[in-house]
Amino acid sequence: MENKSFTLIELLVVISIIGMLASIVLVSVKGARERARDARTVQEVEEIVKAFYLYYDANGKYPVPISTSPRCLGRPGTHRCNCKTKSGEDCAVSKGDDTLNTALSVYISSMPYPASCGMYDSYIYVWTTQEIAWPFKTNAVKCPGAASPVVDDCGRQWCWQSLPK
Repeated sequence: MENKSFTLIELLVVISIIGMLASIVLVSVKGARERARDARTVQEVEEIVKAFYLYYDANGKYPVPISTSPRCLGRPGTHRCNCKTKSGEDCAVSKGDDTLNTALSVYISSMPYPASCGMYDSYIYVWTTQEIAWPFKTNAVKCPGAASPVVDDCGRQWCWQSLPK
């Protein structure tokens, strides 16, 4: 009588091959997810820049926030957020700005937010330099401004993009 079953060694070899293939697929999917998140961030920043530009076109200047310190876009005045400066330091003094949100609400229906990472949860507007700061993680994104040399807690760099004049 002939036994037609697999040996334990054969089963272990097949299981280990399937495990290796699954890990390769998961690594490639993770990279695709990060690229997709960065592509969404770039699209959202383009919408924000358009809203600022439309405000500028209608009013002859960019909106003036309550304070000249960096502001969290779309967040209420009590909200605190963070970013990385061009030199790599934290800019934890950022707050939301209800006046700024109201001024832009005519030009953008709802302000988008980047993927949250603790206090790194908002796009940033700096009125004094007329820049928007936003996070990115992959090399697929080309920052049209200055990128921070240091990453935040989630391993993202911050792009400092000037608004058009």
